[in-house]
Amino acid sequence: MRRRGATGALRLLALDSDGTVFPNMPLKFRVMLETIIEQFGLQRVRVAADRVVRFFNLESRWRGGHRFVVLAEILDALRIQPEVCAAGVEVPSSAPLRAYLATGGARSSEALAAAARQDPGGLLERVHRWSAEVSARLAALPPVCPVDEAVRALHELRSESVRRVVVSQAPLEQIRREWESAGLIGEVDRLWGSETGPKPAQLEAALHEFGVPPDRALMLGDSLGDLEAARACGARFHPILPGREEDSWRRFRTKVWPLWLSGGYGEREERAFAAELERSLTDVPPWAAADAGPASRG
Repeated sequence: MRRRGATGALRLLALDSDGTVFPNMPLKFRVMLETIIEQFGLQRVRVAADRVVRFFNLESRWRGGHRFVVLAEILDALRIQPEVCAAGVEVPSSAPLRAYLATGGARSSEALAAAARQDPGGLLERVHRWSAEVSARLAALPPVCPVDEAVRALHELRSESVRRVVVSQAPLEQIRREWESAGLIGEVDRLWGSETGPKPAQLEAALHEFGVPPDRALMLGDSLGDLEAARACGARFHPILPGREEDSWRRFRTKVWPLWLSGGYGEREERAFAAELERSLTDVPPWAAADAGPASRG
């Protein structure tokens, strides 16, 4: 972690990790897909599983969300896929998982395991086994190199008045492993993972810990969840666009960073950049768009 010196008025730069600093979302998608197919017996409907998991993990507003939250969406979407229904594949309802998430408790493996013990053989137990397998397979993969321009920005954009933190819905152990492997752990002051709650809670914790007012904070991320977290806390947001990570980081380094430090990155600037991300991610899955037909789509 970075060593801190004396400062005046502080600013906070909050960084998402997966898909923002590390271009690992397609790799995580493959792991998610294969483990979901195995855990929920979807081998006969692999094409439908690929379509649904791809949408929720890479192409939609759920991109970058906590794996339990995303899995709930995936399960319910799978239940209505024509191929799944025709094949007679039974996909469980997400209701027990959604009820667990609604309690607002910790979203850690340990907390889920404790809840699963209250219903042996139920959905939460299956989700816990699935999540453990996801973590094990991700840990066994070779390290993913960070975005080159992100590394350059972290090395070059140093300021004693800016605290830099990572906020993520990935487990803290995974985040720490990736940042240490990339030699970047010393470039940030703090890491937050999924164990400490949703991103708005992590961002609020960072603002409180470093005594930074929200209007002096900036969140960088590749998902609408990152944008929503920033807005929920009163912070500014700048997108790292999926598939355009190098260009996005270069723009941040050369244009947005100096503008933000000078106090010139306001609502108008944020809105223009955020609109690019909002256009690239959607609420409408391809199967719903297909059902609507050309006339409904205008």
